[in-house]
Amino acid sequence: MGDVVSRFKNLRLLRPFLGYIYDRRFENNRDSNLFRGVFNSAAEAAASAPQTRPLGYDQPAAAAMYRDFIDRVALSDYPVLYWMQRLAGGVQSVLDYGGHVGIKYYAYAPFLRWPDGSSWTVCDLPAMVRAGRELSEERRTQNLRFVTDFAEVNGKDLLLCSGSLQYMEEPLATQLGRVAQRPPHVILNVTPLSDGPTFFTLNSIGTAFCPYKVQNFAELVSQMGTVGYELVDHWTVDSKMCIVPLHPERSLHAYTGMYLRAKQL
Repeated sequence: MGDVVSRFKNLRLLRPFLGYIYDRRFENNRDSNLFRGVFNSAAEAAASAPQTRPLGYDQPAAAAMYRDFIDRVALSDYPVLYWMQRLAGGVQSVLDYGGHVGIKYYAYAPFLRWPDGSSWTVCDLPAMVRAGRELSEERRTQNLRFVTDFAEVNGKDLLLCSGSLQYMEEPLATQLGRVAQRPPHVILNVTPLSDGPTFFTLNSIGTAFCPYKVQNFAELVSQMGTVGYELVDHWTVDSKMCIVPLHPERSLHAYTGMYLRAKQL
């Protein structure tokens, strides 16, 4: 027993040193997806950011990321494709919230057979929208639009948030609550959800630092229920992890996806 206590004390003594080593790696990171710290708000997380990189995703360098994912379908995309194909008859318009330069539009297009006149709208930050429009012109797409205002979701058939909800401090339900004609279908994918309390951490994406939200699963479903949605399906995304060093109780070893629909359907 005494040997165990001694080792535990030694580990506690090492924590400041280990934290210092990780901080140096985090500050200078260029090619990894790293996390640091536990905070009560996005503002607290942002205030902790080092000065070695810009803050936030609205950067030209961030807009240039993920080009290798265009035209590629990941394993985590298949539940989304399953539901989008099932809903295809009743979905002609999509709002892809945080859709970057249209990555999912290009990846999914060969697998979706939608009616003529269907549209895909990406809503993202100005830097993403500029880069997305340039790419769309290069590829001569016909039904892909880019906007910066979430109000454009009004009247759309489907809201898709793939790997983006964690970068939004305001709850999605609150944003949808301001929309007069909410989409009847909502698909969330690659979202960090846990059984523990909601918290924020700081994410290093290599080109910038971003506040990052890890939300309680039941809390998210309850919030969406207040604006008229019910949970139909959810799945595990094993390919994504959120490891917060020195905070193993907050780390996630898998992400989540879910499909919600308006209760009156």
